[in-house]
Amino acid sequence: MHFNTRHILITGASGGIGTALAHALAEKGANLLLHGRKESALATLASECLQKGAAQVLTCAADLSTADGRATLLSTVAEDFTPLDTLINNAGTSCFQLFDQQSPDQIERLLTVNIHAPILLTQALLPRLLNNQTQPPVILNIGSAFGAIGFPGYSTYCASKAALRLFSEALSREYADTPLRVQYLAPPCDPHVT
Repeated sequence: MHFNTRHILITGASGGIGTALAHALAEKGANLLLHGRKESALATLASECLQKGAAQVLTCAADLSTADGRATLLSTVAEDFTPLDTLINNAGTSCFQLFDQQSPDQIERLLTVNIHAPILLTQALLPRLLNNQTQPPVILNIGSAFGAIGFPGYSTYCASKAALRLFSEALSREYADTPLRVQYLAPPCDPHVT
């Protein structure tokens, strides 16, 4: 794959995995749209990516747990990053807490960020990806080893990552006869870093 012609959106780019992905893709000369919640962290990351060789770096600060935040990101793609050919759904959150001690708001936010947002973003961006005439489109969903095992204290997180894993598998099968490739990556899990 020639990354120097790719236009890649990374959600949650200013987190640990997102930053590593952004740096690695920048070194390959990719065009990047970096999403996160904090503009200052994104600005720093964008500068690093340009120094590492990224062809272009744009940023979008938005909270994906809200409809307005998701709309902001989609608007940025539509206005400033139209050649999008790769979507990396990396944004996520976790909470180490016994299930009966989690508040409904904590559960709802975790499920929204980890599963609702990637599914809704994928659906919204799917036509643009499928209509891309220059590159075979790719969707990469970043999961966790906790998406395959149930881990005490992470029941809601495990459920969200298992849902993302099965969503990826089903979507891959739905579009098996098209150029679109849907992949799920589950890095080994450190309970303190997600």
